[in-house]
Amino acid sequence: MELKNVAKNTISMPKDFLEGGNSVSEKFIEYALPLVGELPAMGRLKNVSIGKK
Repeated sequence: MELKNVAKNTISMPKDFLEGGNSVSEKFIEYALPLVGELPAMGRLKNVSIGKK
């Protein structure tokens, strides 16, 4: 399918599906869960400095 045919059918995500700067809300997870199945746990990287060579 060509992009021009897909792009005209897109809609913006409702604001109540977003939380903070980069996260999704519990409402989005409730919506998405039946569509995508169980979501993996999200991890965080520690702030580790790497020395210069």
